[in-house]
Amino acid sequence: MLPVATPLAYAYQFYAFPLAILAERERSRDWVLSNYVQTAYDTDPGSPVPFCFYVDDFTRSPWLETQRLTREWCLRRGDRIDALVRDAVRDGWYVYLTVNERYIPRRRAYVEDVDYPHDVLVHGCDDDTDTFAILGYDEDQMFRATTAPQESLRTAFEAMGDRPFHDTGIVLYRYDETGHYPLDVAHLADAIEEYATGANTSRHHADCTVPLDRVWGARGYEPLTEHLDAFGAGRGEANILDVQVLWEHKRLMVARAERAEELGAEVDHVLGGLRRVERQAWVLRTMVLDAMEGERDRFRSEGVPLLTEIAESERSLLPGLISGLRGLGTRREALAVPAVAHQEDL
Repeated sequence: MLPVATPLAYAYQFYAFPLAILAERERSRDWVLSNYVQTAYDTDPGSPVPFCFYVDDFTRSPWLETQRLTREWCLRRGDRIDALVRDAVRDGWYVYLTVNERYIPRRRAYVEDVDYPHDVLVHGCDDDTDTFAILGYDEDQMFRATTAPQESLRTAFEAMGDRPFHDTGIVLYRYDETGHYPLDVAHLADAIEEYATGANTSRHHADCTVPLDRVWGARGYEPLTEHLDAFGAGRGEANILDVQVLWEHKRLMVARAERAEELGAEVDHVLGGLRRVERQAWVLRTMVLDAMEGERDRFRSEGVPLLTEIAESERSLLPGLISGLRGLGTRREALAVPAVAHQEDL
């Protein structure tokens, strides 16, 4: 059984899975906290992922080895997916792939007996019970590990149903013990500033991919507020993952500030405020869940103003965090510069 743990962020499984692998490894913490800073809001009404963290490649990390395969290649070769997964897990690889959860026990689609192509992470294999350990959202929409018969995984991989689906391909992850990533406080300060100002972070990768058309960073509060206000007014439904991502973002920002304080950054004056913002984001998430099951008028009068308060509080706090990080960076640079001899000492 390969280790996994619930990570700091897990709304969408494509980033939850690599983070779940790293959550068990304390050495990877500085890399995690240096990423998952920027957010991107896609205002396209048909977007499958309207509000999310922005990372150029969610599979890439100095702490993870990766290999990529395609469904078509495996099927054309005649490889049985259950055999491939068994061999991979025995060699220390976690296996990320898309399956039809209609055939995976402890999944909502299995209970409802409907086709539902979805991504999963296989992280264990037990030949005595002929089962795989599979991480993901279960029938209660809880992110946790369950088990499934090995033959069921094969069926779920091959019998995808008639509906079109986004195929993630097959990604193999293996933890890299040789990984190295010291926290770069100057980079982290710049990343937080890009979030705060709404800069288009995807432009950093314009040399190899077209920049994304999104509402970036803190500017995303505006479309998120509009969406939740419309939900409160009875015009459309809320996407609970939007507010889950919001809370995860605040949770990670608190973790960054706490880590910065550990390293000597002067951020104590903003840490309490950031913790309060995280609690407010969790309350907002709870309010959305309640409103989805009951009256929405109260949410519109209380929940939407709470989101505005979160945005305003964060706007006032982040400059202090950025300043504290840059101050720590300046002190580190000063300590690294060799002392210059005075003329009278020569």
